Amino acid sequence: SDYTSGKATLADLENKAKIAGKTKDKLLESIPSGDENSQKYVDSVTAYVSNSGKIAWSLAGFIQTENQALMDESNERLEKVPTYAFSIVSERIRYLSSCGISDDEISELTDSDTETN
Repeated sequence: SDYTSGKATLADLENKAKIAGKTKDKLLESIPSGDENSQKYVDSVTAYVSNSGKIAWSLAGFIQTENQALMDESNERLEKVPTYAFSIVSERIRYLSSCGISDDEISELTDSDTETN
């Protein structure tokens, strides 16, 4: 690819960031509404996807304008990614447990998710 060969341009990167931002919009539309039992899980996924999209848009904006505040914003949001990811895992475990799924089954699901990512 152009990225690994060193031939990528800032315009290429800006385009990829915009695609990521648009993908975030589509993902947010596809997240189902939560019920009383799943709302925290849904909210954690929504926050993660939203944050990821904001990173992409901030990077695209920085490339267009060279406004350092946009780069700083994307860096701050990047630092929050592990927190958002942990929240998803925690809320998923809580949700699955509330559905009556055993700890062993939850561990098996979590392990298989880790192996595929």
